[in-house]
Amino acid sequence: MHRKAWVTVILAIFLLTTVTPSLAKSNVSSTTIHQNAVQYLINNYNPTIGLIPLTNGSNTYWLVSDNLLAYYSLRNDDPTISNEIVTTLKNYVTSYNLPHDSNGLPISFKHEAVVGDVLPNQLNNSITYYPNASDNRVQIEIANGTQALGWQNCADWLALEGISFFNNNQSSEATSLYNQLMAKWNGYGFADNAFLDRVNSNVMEYDTYKLGLALILAKDLQINNATFTSQSLSILKQCQLPDGGILTYYNFTGGQYVGLTTANTETTSIIAIATETTPCAIDFNHDGKVDFRDIVYLVDAYIAFNQYGTYNSACDLNHDGKIDFNDVTLFINAYVAYAQQMASV
Repeated sequence: MHRKAWVTVILAIFLLTTVTPSLAKSNVSSTTIHQNAVQYLINNYNPTIGLIPLTNGSNTYWLVSDNLLAYYSLRNDDPTISNEIVTTLKNYVTSYNLPHDSNGLPISFKHEAVVGDVLPNQLNNSITYYPNASDNRVQIEIANGTQALGWQNCADWLALEGISFFNNNQSSEATSLYNQLMAKWNGYGFADNAFLDRVNSNVMEYDTYKLGLALILAKDLQINNATFTSQSLSILKQCQLPDGGILTYYNFTGGQYVGLTTANTETTSIIAIATETTPCAIDFNHDGKVDFRDIVYLVDAYIAFNQYGTYNSACDLNHDGKIDFNDVTLFINAYVAYAQQMASV
């Protein structure tokens, strides 16, 4: 038993020294962006109103998209605030008869695709509403205006519609829209209608949130576009302020990316969702990465079970009621696959 445990350690050290460097480099960047973005949202939450404002210090609160996306981005990192936002959103739905999904959450017929809903067949332009006419602080965007003509030339609509198709188990259609979306990627940003309109006004600004939407759709479809992902994360790092907020626009000037304007809740929430990593079964200590501490955890569980009969279900990877060399093998295989996946992100 001791020999097998030490074999585990030796194999683990080998894996860590041969695979981990690229893992650490890529995983830390996305994790750091996510954690800082989440902290921005938490710090800006107003418990009196039960919502997060448009920007830091703003007195404007958007139900959708800002707070619908914010609740979703905080659901794992701060479920308390997330649930409080949900309660506020549902109260507005009930009090002002707002359009809502099956969970009672307000919808815009656009942004709710990110939280798992399916969009209507016809896409329409958005209109701003004030649910409470006597309180213009709280607003909602609802895409129930005229038909959105030419939405195929808008990167955000392509991504949102693609996510919606994925939510509706239509992966082929979602993949087609993803390909249309990436056709608008010019190596620096999405050169869609919004960007081209700015260019005509001599303003070279890309929308930061569209990077996040593309990353979300790619993650849903399990598309490994390592070059785009790596470049997007580099841009996002440049667009993230010290307080964690993500700047709304950016450009490419003097050989580098430069974030522009201010950070807001919508963009920061989308980026927080896009950079959230799926919990890993072999991240035993739940610190967001798989490293030597997880290996030690497994070895300790192995020895505890085989010497003292102490069972740790987290390390029973094949769920056979034992912690033995089969679990060690599963761990090694899972570690290699995890490291290769993270190295490509």
